[in-house]
Amino acid sequence: MPTKKRRNKPMPTPTDRSRKPATAGMLERLGADELAAVLRSLLRKHPDLKRDAEAMAIAIVSSPSVEDIADDVRTNLTSLDVDELSGRAGKHSWGYVEPAQAAQELLEEAIAESIADMNRRMDLGLEAASEAICVGIVSGLFRASSA
Repeated sequence: MPTKKRRNKPMPTPTDRSRKPATAGMLERLGADELAAVLRSLLRKHPDLKRDAEAMAIAIVSSPSVEDIADDVRTNLTSLDVDELSGRAGKHSWGYVEPAQAAQELLEEAIAESIADMNRRMDLGLEAASEAICVGIVSGLFRASSA
């Protein structure tokens, strides 16, 4: 009676096991763009969830943290470097930039994101949220001046 040759499967190595995708907790590991894509796909597949998603979005956008905004503004302003000012002020191929003008531009850029967020919420009709961001910006400016 002829014997059949049995093929032995190679034993998986630790590196083979580690290559399997870790799907547990995947949502927590996604970036903002990936999360947005998941939400869009989910809402396309389940349009009945749109009302709940809208309500959640309004709740989140309506309640900005004044303290977080103030801390961000203070950090953005106090992390500006003299070298950044030196690089902008003075003589350039396009002309001369006054140090005060260069400083103003740096300060405006440092808080531009917060101001854009404030304006966006105002455009959404969320006056209280916009006002809270404004308070955070002013508080952050004050904190930066005391730092």
